[in-house]
Amino acid sequence: METNKNGESQPYEEVAKKIYVGGIPYYSTEDDIRSFFESCGTITEIDCMKFPESGKFRGIAIISFKTEAAAKRALSLDGADMGGLYLKIQPYKATRVIKLPDFAPKIVEGYNRIYVGNLSWDITEDELRKFFSDCNISSIRFGEDKETGEFRGYAHVDFSDSLSLTMALKLDQQIVCGRPVKISCAVPMKGAGIKSRSAHTSEVADNATSQGADNTTNQIADNATSQVADKAEQSSVSGKIRRRTCYECGEKGHLSSACPKKQNADPTNSGAS
Repeated sequence: METNKNGESQPYEEVAKKIYVGGIPYYSTEDDIRSFFESCGTITEIDCMKFPESGKFRGIAIISFKTEAAAKRALSLDGADMGGLYLKIQPYKATRVIKLPDFAPKIVEGYNRIYVGNLSWDITEDELRKFFSDCNISSIRFGEDKETGEFRGYAHVDFSDSLSLTMALKLDQQIVCGRPVKISCAVPMKGAGIKSRSAHTSEVADNATSQGADNTTNQIADNATSQVADKAEQSSVSGKIRRRTCYECGEKGHLSSACPKKQNADPTNSGAS
């Protein structure tokens, strides 16, 4: 099943009988268009696109044929001259709404840029600005081939505030110049100056790690100093103990002048007692 511009489902066979035609002279009428394509086969419907403000023909039409073969014959007229202009003819099935997996870039705070895809080859910047008329647009940049400079069918639109970004995202799959446009958040390029939360978290973690390393280094230094002090104290204590070893009896804890054995052996001390 396919989806038309009104959001209604259509069988693929019916869509295959339609073509998109751009570059039609603005002064052309529906009869002029029918006359130009009647040699391809029976035409069942011509939908002429008009400017919403003035109601004037904008040079784009969706033509429906009775058979798929007639539509294919009309496609062979791509690039044909009509009133001094070259027509751009494409299969209408290329404008169907494509259901993609539910994956889209998320909104990044402070980055108010969107991607607009599946644009008509004939779209102008003024038409795109009219489409986003309710939003505050800062700039529009059309995607171009780096070598040839040809338009690649998409654009990036920058807005001055996040509210405009939100409003623009709601216009996804709306019809612009006969095509349902694809609108999503643009992906920020590296070095765009926007720091994501994950980057901020990583930075905090790095700082914490650095502080932890500094604390660990300080702790190791403190422990080393403490161990040296303990060893020095133990050495001092052991030195005192060694200095207090009695030379008379060999016992520790007193000097030879205060040796009990020496005092017991001294008759003066015994008589005095």
